[in-house]
Amino acid sequence: MFSGLPETPALITLDGHMDWAALSSYPWPPMSMAGGIELAPAVLESYLDLFYRNARRRDVIVGSAFPAFHDIYAEAGVRSSYGYIAPRDGETLRFTFDAALQNNASIIQLVTWNDYGEGTIIEPTEETGYQYLEIVQQYRTELDNQGFVYTADHLRLPLQLFNLRKTHAGEADVKARLDEVFEAIITGDPDTAMDIINEF
Repeated sequence: MFSGLPETPALITLDGHMDWAALSSYPWPPMSMAGGIELAPAVLESYLDLFYRNARRRDVIVGSAFPAFHDIYAEAGVRSSYGYIAPRDGETLRFTFDAALQNNASIIQLVTWNDYGEGTIIEPTEETGYQYLEIVQQYRTELDNQGFVYTADHLRLPLQLFNLRKTHAGEADVKARLDEVFEAIITGDPDTAMDIINEF
C-alpha cells in the first residue's frame, strides 16, 4: 500500500488490529469485555492499564478519550447490543483523558465525536448539553493556556448563529452582520462574535 510513496506514512491501527504492521495503535471502548451488559469501571481501568503498559514499548503512544458507549444495534435490529459504558456525569471522559495523559500519549483521539449509533458522542446533545465539549476545553486550557482564549460561552456561538440566521432569513442587513459573526469565529476572535450576537 505504501510502495512508491517518498515518505512512509505512520500507520496507527485500532488496538488488536494489524499491530505487527503499525507504528502504534490506539485504545477503543473494550465492549467485547462487557458481555452485552454494563462494562464495569474496574474492567475499563484494567483494559486501559494493560493497553498503555504495552504501548510503552512503541515509539509513539496514542491514547483515546471517550465519554461513554451505548449502542443502538439491538434497537435498530442490526445485532445484539455490545453493552454499555456509563457516562457517570462526565467521569468516564475525564478518566479516559487522564489515563492517556498519565501515560504520556503523544496524540489523544477523541472517540468518536459524533457517533450517535454507539453513544460515544462528544458534540452537544439534548441529553448532555455542552458538558463533554466543556470537559475537553478544560483539559486544553490546563495543558496550555497560552493564547487559548476560548470559554464555555464560546462553544454556544455556532448554534446561536444558526438560530439567528433562521430567525432573520431574508433580512439582508442582518445577514451581513451575521456574516461578520461567522468570520470572527473562524478567524479566532470569539469575543467579537459574541459582541455582535449580543446585539440581537
